Amino acid sequence: MAHGLKDQDAFRLRQVDGNLDDAATLARLHLALVGYGPVAGLGKGFLARFCYAKLIKEGLMHAAIAEVGGEPAGFVAYTERAATFHQKAIRSYPFSAAGALILSVVTDPRAILGVLKAIRLMAARQTDEDRLIADPCAEILTFGVLPEYRDRDFVRATGLKISERLVQHAVSFFERLGLTEVQAVVYATNRPTLMFYRMLGASIDSFVQAGIQSRLIRLPITPQKAAAAPIDAG
Repeated sequence: MAHGLKDQDAFRLRQVDGNLDDAATLARLHLALVGYGPVAGLGKGFLARFCYAKLIKEGLMHAAIAEVGGEPAGFVAYTERAATFHQKAIRSYPFSAAGALILSVVTDPRAILGVLKAIRLMAARQTDEDRLIADPCAEILTFGVLPEYRDRDFVRATGLKISERLVQHAVSFFERLGLTEVQAVVYATNRPTLMFYRMLGASIDSFVQAGIQSRLIRLPITPQKAAAAPIDAG
C-alpha cells in the first residue's frame, strides 16, 4: 500500500452515531484487533447490533473510526459512565441484548462459549463498579489500529500516530465534561498496550478480574493530552 498522504483530508477521525453500516465496520475492526476479549466471543452480530448500534444510539457508549484515504484504519470506544456501564447496558436493554445474542448464537453456535465467558466478566465488572466513584467516570473501553497503519514505515512516511489520535479524541471528550482522569482495563499479557499507556504518562496497577490477571490504567487528563485532531461528525 502507498504510505504517502497528499493532504490533511486523507486522514480523519469520524464520530459515529450508531447507524448499522458504521456498527458493522466497528464490529469488524473489533474482531480483527481485540478478538481475544470476552465481548468479541459473543459474535459479530452482537457487537454490531447491540454494542455499536444500540448502546451508541442510547448514548451509553461513544465511538469514532479513524480513516486513511477513506479506508477504516482503527477505532476507539469510550464511555463517561464507567461506574454503571455494564449494569445499565444489560439491565436497561435486556430484550435488545437477548435478541442480538440469540442471533449471534444461531449464526455461529461457538458464540455460546463467549456468552459464558462474558457473563463471568460482567459479574466481576459489576463488583468492580461498586467500588468506583459515581458517574461521570471516564473509561476507554477499547481501541485499536490495523497493523499496516501503525508500522514504522507508515508512521515515518505520514507522521501519523493513529493510536495517540484515537486516545486523544476520547480524552478531549472527557475534558469537555470536566473530568480529570480516564481509566482503562488491560490484560496483563497485553504488553504493547501497557507500554503505550505508560508512554502517555499513565499509572498502572495490578488486579485480578474474573480470574484474569489485569491492569488498571489511570491517565490524567491534561490540556496537552486532550488536544485532538479535528473530528468529522458525519
